[in-house]
Amino acid sequence: LSKREYFSFIYLLYLNIHIFYLLYIHHYDIWFIELTLPIYLITDTLWIIKDKHTKVKKEELFVHHVFTMILLQTTYIDNYSKILVLTIEFSTLCLLILRLLTNKILKKVVYYIFITSWVLGRIIWLFGLLIYAKYYNYSINNENYFIFICIYLLNIKWTLDVLKLTRF
Repeated sequence: LSKREYFSFIYLLYLNIHIFYLLYIHHYDIWFIELTLPIYLITDTLWIIKDKHTKVKKEELFVHHVFTMILLQTTYIDNYSKILVLTIEFSTLCLLILRLLTNKILKKVVYYIFITSWVLGRIIWLFGLLIYAKYYNYSINNENYFIFICIYLLNIKWTLDVLKLTRF
């Protein structure tokens, strides 16, 4: 892993533990996530701009980071929904763990966990949350819903990239 990926790994490990703990205890005060996630996203965005070897297009990561910061700071989305959206970052953590592993059997197990969490989280779960936000969360405004759709479309595009369906 690069230094940037190690930085991401450490933060995502913390974030995932924190999110699943909050869900487990049914406590949705996310002030610490609201404080640390923008710092992480800004730092990572600046690092991406400087980095010459990103695996994903810099523009896509930049949009993803900026839109995530906007959604996290909005008051139109309740804390519980924000936590539910952030659970998709488990797949990113799995991807980074996958890159760290050398044991072939363990790597295969984590690979299947990664693929499953990616599809279930970023394609199915996020789509369900989009539908929920549109039809049941009447407080979400059009701008935030548009940002949410853009994040979802980026996830679809990245899925197609992983499947090598966007390479000509």
